Amino acid sequence: LAAGVLGALPAEVAARTRAYAVEIAGRPDGLDERIEWRSEPPEGVTGLLFANEWLDNVPVDVAEVDAAGVPRRVLVRRDGAERLGEP
Repeated sequence: LAAGVLGALPAEVAARTRAYAVEIAGRPDGLDERIEWRSEPPEGVTGLLFANEWLDNVPVDVAEVDAAGVPRRVLVRRDGAERLGEP
């Protein structure tokens, strides 16, 4: 998204625009080099703050109905494997 916004800016605006991605996860391969990847927001930012995909990073309980129609919490092991918990 940020690369698309940068690409759509008029040249004179793009020349003075800095894009920062703030995320604790590692920088994705192939991310546009114009986007600076940081684990914390830079100080003294003037301009636009755009928060995208925030809710997908908020922890929530996930439930699934088992074969008997009973709702159960989905439990996830450290290795990513899922199993159904108690009703």
